[in-house]
Amino acid sequence: MPADGRCAAVAERRECAAGCELPPRVAFAQPSRRAAAPGLPHRAGGPSGLRTDGFALLEVFVAATVLAVGLTGAAALATDAVRAQHGAGLRAQAVNLATELAERLRANRAGLLSYGETPADFGCVSGVAVARRCTPGELARHELADWRTDIRTTLPDGRGAITTDPDAVPISYAITIRWAGRRGGEQFTLEGRM
Repeated sequence: MPADGRCAAVAERRECAAGCELPPRVAFAQPSRRAAAPGLPHRAGGPSGLRTDGFALLEVFVAATVLAVGLTGAAALATDAVRAQHGAGLRAQAVNLATELAERLRANRAGLLSYGETPADFGCVSGVAVARRCTPGELARHELADWRTDIRTTLPDGRGAITTDPDAVPISYAITIRWAGRRGGEQFTLEGRM
């Protein structure tokens, strides 16, 4: 190995011919497209020598895409929850309306079989003040008309019906309420005996 000092610095990587003088190797840093922030390492080249300038933008894009998908899923879940809550509210209204008619049936046992007839408005008022003295059958048909009006105003496309079985002992009844719901036609039936 030559004793030349300049040659000794590069002797590990390459061999000099005897008596040659190699100029010192100078490493030039390549200029960056953007200046690195003070105190942060320059990301222009990694240990493997590959450029990593565009990876930060790609990471932001992937994170934004994942966030957008997550927010879309959360919005769909919230929409389904609101729809389910609305459907539960309609079902609760149907239950209340059916229970109300069942209480009217128990209060007017004498007119029970008239609840299955055609509803009519006789000007009867059930309660303390009576506008017109009605028979139990007229009161039953009047209450049925009021009840069906309540169903139409409370439930979307609401319809109500009552069926009685006078041959059963005790007399049985079934109150059915139908309305337009989330999955098409919804229905609630309340059955009882007098």
